[in-house]
Amino acid sequence: MNRKLSKVFAAAAIFALVFVSALSIGTTGVSAASGSSNDTSVFDDLDQEAITEAMGAGWNLGNQLEASSNGTPSETVWGNPKVTAKLIQTIADQGFSTIRIPVSYLNYIGDADSGYEINETWLNRIQEVVDYAIDAGLYVVI
Repeated sequence: MNRKLSKVFAAAAIFALVFVSALSIGTTGVSAASGSSNDTSVFDDLDQEAITEAMGAGWNLGNQLEASSNGTPSETVWGNPKVTAKLIQTIADQGFSTIRIPVSYLNYIGDADSGYEINETWLNRIQEVVDYAIDAGLYVVI
């Protein structure tokens, strides 16, 4: 893998970690340890088994936010419909408590001169879908 591509992947990985961490700040949920709702430290002091138990059954969103054509992510490029709040709420209503939202950034990552900045419109769409899931009471894995 060439050096520039390695830097892009590293930047995307760091962004994903920061993005998921930022989403967890101030969110609500149920702590496996305490059983209390609106606990902003849901996973504090839990080991991997307790976290997994708290997250419960999960559902994978699939190809919407990771689909791309010639390296450019596009939500509908592989024939899937746009993600809606109704879809996400239906998932929660079926008893799932966690959703995995795979995301591709590919051509939406700027070059070194931009500081590898990710396209703001795409980030806003990802945030919108994540907010659908949080509003439905789901744990989110990006």
